Amino acid sequence: FEYAFNSCGSLATIGSGVLLGTANETATVNFQNTFYNSGLTALPAGLNLSQGSNFAQTFHSCSSLTTIGSGVLLGTASTSVDFGSAFQSSGLTELPANLDLSQGSAFNSAFESCTSLTTIGSGVLLGTANATAPVDFSSVFRGTAITELPAGLDMSQGDSFEAAFYNCASLATIGSGVLLGTASSNVNFGYAFYNTALTELPAGLDMSQGDTFLGAFLSCSSLTTIGSGVLLGTASTNVAFTSAFYGSALT
Repeated sequence: FEYAFNSCGSLATIGSGVLLGTANETATVNFQNTFYNSGLTALPAGLNLSQGSNFAQTFHSCSSLTTIGSGVLLGTASTSVDFGSAFQSSGLTELPANLDLSQGSAFNSAFESCTSLTTIGSGVLLGTANATAPVDFSSVFRGTAITELPAGLDMSQGDSFEAAFYNCASLATIGSGVLLGTASSNVNFGYAFYNTALTELPAGLDMSQGDTFLGAFLSCSSLTTIGSGVLLGTASTNVAFTSAFYGSALT
């Protein structure tokens, strides 16, 4: 399905019961650029793209795409799924509760520049099934309008968070129990939270696997507090903290 409906600007709707590659139970399906720059407004409830292994730029520049319906399946029957730039510059407003992207291995720029994206729903799964391989979260939410990382968000398999939340100017809160690269090693947190609205690093936040924090919290002008028990690079050696908190309001 590579480029199948690319630049179909008048294509607004995928009808209920549409089947795309669902019979390929022993083979992976390529959805790269399938709906790039189309006029889609929603992914309908129950849409089954479970066999997909490549969603790179699938919904990129779908500026009218605001909604992922309940029960949508994206790569859940595959492994090591590429979600690179999958929804970049789309009109999404939220990632719905329990959205399962657990098989993802690459989320680089997946939701970058989704300027209307404010919410990551509870129970969203991002790469959690990749227990033996690192997951790339570089620029994953860069330039979005998310306001918090919800309690319990599991991004533990990540080995790169470079610019992951860069310029998320409304991101004020990291919820309790959020996991960032805790199951990986030599994790890159370079510019991860650059120019966000964070007010504190919450007690117990574990970023112990980080080996670079270059500009990690640079220009976080509302950041006043580092909570008790926060771990920064304690499991790594030769950790870089250059400009890590430059321009913050730490007291």
